[in-house]
Parts: sequence; C-alpha cells; structure tokens
Amino acid sequence: MEFEEIDKKVKSLLGLDNLGFHEHTRFDGHYAMIRRDGEAIHRISYEFYPPNGMERKQFNWMQYNIIFPKVNSILKEAWGGAVYTDSINQPLLSDSYETTVIDAQENRMAIREFLKDDLLFFVEGGVFYEDRLIEACKYQRESIDRFMLPFFERLSTLQVINDQVVNAIPWEDLSSRISGQTPLKRMIIMKLCGNPAYEEFADMFEGRVKTAVEGGMKEYESFYAALKALRTYLDTDRYKTLAGA
Repeated sequence: MEFEEIDKKVKSLLGLDNLGFHEHTRFDGHYAMIRRDGEAIHRISYEFYPPNGMERKQFNWMQYNIIFPKVNSILKEAWGGAVYTDSINQPLLSDSYETTVIDAQENRMAIREFLKDDLLFFVEGGVFYEDRLIEACKYQRESIDRFMLPFFERLSTLQVINDQVVNAIPWEDLSSRISGQTPLKRMIIMKLCGNPAYEEFADMFEGRVKTAVEGGMKEYESFYAALKALRTYLDTDRYKTLAGA
C-alpha cells in the first residue's frame, strides 16, 4: 500500500477533519493540522517513524500548541522589516505561525506515558497491518480527547493566558509555557491585556539586557535593538492600529 493511502486512513481514523483541523504543512512524514478558533490557532502535529521508506512505520509522538497570530503580527510590525538576532545569532521570528503557548510539562509527559506501550508498528517488513493502524489511531485519538482538546479550550484567549499563565508563573520559568522569545511575547501579552505590571517588567527586562550590552556582551546587541524597537512600538500604542488589535 502506498503511504499516501495510509495517511488518508490516519486522517479519517483520527477524525481531525470533524474537529475542524485541516492540513497546513507536510514535510518528510511530518504533518501539521490547524484550526482557527477566535483569536487563536490550534495546532496538532504528528509524524511517522522512521521518516523514510516503507519497511517499518509507526506513529511518533504528537505535538500540540496554540498560536496567537496577533502576537507574531506585533513583532513583525514593530521591527518593520529589520532582521534582528538573538544571543546565539539566530534570527528572531521567522515564522508567522510560530508557537505562542505550549502545554504544561506534566501534561506532555502524561501523554507520553499514556502512549508509551501502545504505538504499534503498522508497517513491518514492508507489510501493512491495518488492525495495528486502527489500534494506534485509537490511542492517539484518546490522547487528543483527554489532553489536547481540554488544553485548547482552557487557554482560549490572550486574556486567559495573561491571567492564568503570565500572572501565575515567574517570568524566569515562563519559557516552559510560552515558547520562543518568551520575555518579548510576555511584554506583548501584558500590554494587550492591560496588565498593571507591564511597565515594571518592561523596565526591569530592558535594564538587564542594557547592562549586559554595556558590560561588553556584544552578542546581545541585536536583541537589545529588537527589544527597544518593540518597546517603542508598544509604548506609543501603535499596536492599536494593527488590524484586529
């Protein structure tokens, strides 16, 4: 059986279409399915292992996260086409679908534990076993229902993220929930949600980065420029003219 036929069966068995998820990207056996829900984009990604060949195949772990396009749009607008880099010289924000929020580590580990012994090889020795695929998809769908859909429902707006994530987790530990350039995204979320602690946090974080740069840590110069551009954009309320802001 051709792999494309198997993948059609997977999509049907998982029922992602019925949940409103539609294919966004695919690459080398990796699939990202997204659905839009208000101001959020929910994403479930899955892949097959090994990625190449049809001698042996099974599911790898599913990943899931929430994207808030407004956060990425503000970063793009604030930087006005300039390319900034982080302290290891990696470009900042190159994907408009960059993740905003990930689930708690405990929940992600619970999914791995739940699926650990049950992700069967549905292709072995080049032979396709439909019963194994059905069984594997059953477990994957149960993990979607038990863990992923409640996560999407629980953190459905930026205001909820502000109240239940930003305000609840020390900023130094927030990268476990807000992915990527965490302090910059934290600033945006706080500003958009009228968080009274925004000014204090922005001043503190800008001061830390400035001190690093003035202390000779040149690897932070580009990041500091990006931070300053974002701060100016937010503090002059230019974000309010952004569509949907």
